Amino acid sequence: MTFSGNAEDRVDDLVVATDGLRKVYRHRMGRSVVAVDDLHLAVRSGGVHGLLGTNGAGKTTVLRMLTGLARPTSGGIRLFGEPVPQRLPSVVSRVGAVVDEPLFVPTFSGRKNLLLLARSVGVSRHHVDAVIGQVGLRGHERERVRRYSAGMRQRLALAAALMRNPDLLLLDEPTDGLDPAAARDIRNLVSTLAEHGVTVVLASHNLAEVQQVCHAVTILDAGRTVATGTVADLVGDSTVRNVRVSVANPATATKVLEAARYRVLRDGPHLVVEGAEHPEDVVHVLADQDIYVRELVPVRADLEAVFLQLTREAARRAEGGAA
Repeated sequence: MTFSGNAEDRVDDLVVATDGLRKVYRHRMGRSVVAVDDLHLAVRSGGVHGLLGTNGAGKTTVLRMLTGLARPTSGGIRLFGEPVPQRLPSVVSRVGAVVDEPLFVPTFSGRKNLLLLARSVGVSRHHVDAVIGQVGLRGHERERVRRYSAGMRQRLALAAALMRNPDLLLLDEPTDGLDPAAARDIRNLVSTLAEHGVTVVLASHNLAEVQQVCHAVTILDAGRTVATGTVADLVGDSTVRNVRVSVANPATATKVLEAARYRVLRDGPHLVVEGAEHPEDVVHVLADQDIYVRELVPVRADLEAVFLQLTREAARRAEGGAA
C-alpha cells in the first residue's frame, strides 16, 4: 500500500496514517451503506486530534478500523508506521481505546475488574492503584460497578485503556451523556494525558469540546473529510463573516435581512447576521427600509461557524453531483 499526502507528512513520522480508507457495510436485500469514504488521516505525535462530525458521520467506524474491530473495505492504515491490521499485534500494546462499551463484571468492584485485566496483560497491582488515582476513582475503587454513575463508568473505562501506559489513546465520545462536572473532569484528564506525551484521537460531535481540548481536527461529513488542520488554522482561515446587530425592532429587521438572503439568528436582544462579508451592506439593506443600526460588531469565527459552513458546502456539492 502506497501512502500519499503532503511531503512533510512522512508516514514514519505519524502515529496514525490512513490512505484512501473506505468502509462499506452490506445489509440484507443487497443494500449497502458507505460509512467511510476515501479518508486520508494524518495524526502527528502528541496532542489531541479531534474527529468531528454529527452522528452517522463515520467517526466510530474510523476508530473501529484503527483498533482492528472492523476491517476496511479498501485503503490502508498505519499505526506507528506499521500496517494494520496485518501487524496490529506488534503495536497493540502501545494503543489504548474506549470505543465500544467496555465489558465489566457488574457485581465486582472497579478495582477487581481492573486487577483481572491487569493479570491478563501482565501489569502489577501497584500500577492498577496508580491508574485508579490517575483517572480520579480513588475512594470509589472498591464499590461494585453496578453502583457506578455514568461518569464513574467512563473513568473506569479510561483506567482500563491506560493500563499499559499507551502512546496512543482512541476515545469515542468520551463525555457523551455525562453531567457537566463529569464531562469537565474527563476533558481535563484528556488534556493532562496529552501534556504528558500521549497522542489522543478523540471522536466527538460536541463542537465546543473539540475546540476546547483538541489541537488539530478532521471534520467528517457522510464518511468523507471536508477539512483537516489545526483548530487555530481552520478558524483563522474561515471565510465565515458574522456580525452582531442591535436595532430597535429585531423582528422587522429579521424579515428585511432574510428577504435580502441573509441568514439571521437571534442572540438575546441582538441579531447575528451570517455570511456578511461586507458589514456595510447590512447597514444599507436596513437603512433602505428606514431601520437604523444602533450597534454593529463583527463576530469572531469559531469552530461551530466553520463546521456549519463546511458541511453546508459539502451537502451542496453532493446535491450538485447527484443532479
